[in-house]
Amino acid sequence: MQAFIGRLVLYAALTVPGLAASASDGINARGAAEARLVQVYRWVGAGDTRQALAHAQSLVKDFPNFQLAQLVYGDLLMAHARPLRRMGDVPHDLALAGAESLQDLRREAELRLAGLKYRPPPGAIPAQFLSLSPANRHAIAVDVSRARLYLFESRNGELRLLADFYISVGKAGIGKASEGDKRTPLGVYFVTSNLDRRRLTDFYGSGALPINYPNAYDVRRGRGGSGIW
Repeated sequence: MQAFIGRLVLYAALTVPGLAASASDGINARGAAEARLVQVYRWVGAGDTRQALAHAQSLVKDFPNFQLAQLVYGDLLMAHARPLRRMGDVPHDLALAGAESLQDLRREAELRLAGLKYRPPPGAIPAQFLSLSPANRHAIAVDVSRARLYLFESRNGELRLLADFYISVGKAGIGKASEGDKRTPLGVYFVTSNLDRRRLTDFYGSGALPINYPNAYDVRRGRGGSGIW
């Protein structure tokens, strides 16, 4: 099969009881939100701001914590008063007050749009994937260079891409080495449990999947830390 991820940074073979149902629920919810944002972008690209505004308004109503959708909605409202100069065209004083968050959201928008332009060809799998044990039904590949997560399912020994989503990494980037460094670890990991979203705050969305970081290789390399979900 043709490989499509040039830089694989996190891989986890999932063997979590009950994952299939919860993963499906998460895919449906997050996939719907992202697909609807993509539709807003398409209306904007087509010059139909009226349709874009209606879709954006509906999206933020259904997903009020979707910050990028809120930013796009604000831009579309602002466009009725004056031409937009850039994405996230908020008043100067507000832009200064939330400069870091605004910059992050603009970068997220760029990465999401880039994800629309690049789609893996049918049947493609990451070059770093060799094979999965018959006990492992799902695998995740995360490519930080594209800020995309790819969810695969194993059927009769063949991997099939189920869905892909935008992702973000730790505030300090990648290459975790120690507790509290705010970095995302790179490597091969297994999910150790499945935390139900009813036990978590809204910050975690559909739930959380703790992984076995640090694994044996990390320990040998002197890497530490805990609580990586």
